Amino acid sequence: MNARAGRPDTSVVDLHRIAAPIVVKDLVGRGFLVPESQKAAVPLAVGTTVSVGDTISLDAGSEVRIGTIALQGGRRGRAHAFVREDAFKPSPGVDDVPRLLMELKRVEQEIESLGKDPLETSELPSTPYKRSVAREFAMLNLSKDDARTLDEGLARRERAVVVFISDETAFIATSRVTVPKLILLMTAVRRPVQPHLVDDEVIEALLGEVYGATTPP
Repeated sequence: MNARAGRPDTSVVDLHRIAAPIVVKDLVGRGFLVPESQKAAVPLAVGTTVSVGDTISLDAGSEVRIGTIALQGGRRGRAHAFVREDAFKPSPGVDDVPRLLMELKRVEQEIESLGKDPLETSELPSTPYKRSVAREFAMLNLSKDDARTLDEGLARRERAVVVFISDETAFIATSRVTVPKLILLMTAVRRPVQPHLVDDEVIEALLGEVYGATTPP
């Protein structure tokens, strides 16, 4: 919009993370709401509900309090968009491992009451094409240096091979994922783990590529 025509300058949009819909508590001046599900703007008013995906624009000098968030229109008017609470947050890194392990151990303690391991619902590739793609991804991206960050004995016992490490995350090929197994692997490599499900024959091929074909005594 053209600020000189008396409309808010929406060339820059401020982003705000919210966990749930919030309600306009107070409004000084004028503003408009563009709900995610609609293209037309509607006047902003006390009591208006703002949800993830919605955008509001405030005229110059206007102020609004939505939930606990106070927003302003500034000197030329301003637009504000609302996104999920986890939007744009970086992927977990090495520093997050203690927290991730704590969360996994909490889930492990709850498995008995849950009746099943939630990670065991992860399914292997179900079609020949998907199995081929999963195998090709693992074999073509295999970094032996990265793979050897996992002890050979542990890799063979757990049937798991580090394919590569990217942005502090270890991508590990395995044929089965469980909470205890993920805890064990994350503790061993000391970084977040992203499982890559492949058939047992692919695991055997990867073990051979990294450690040789002979199983250690």
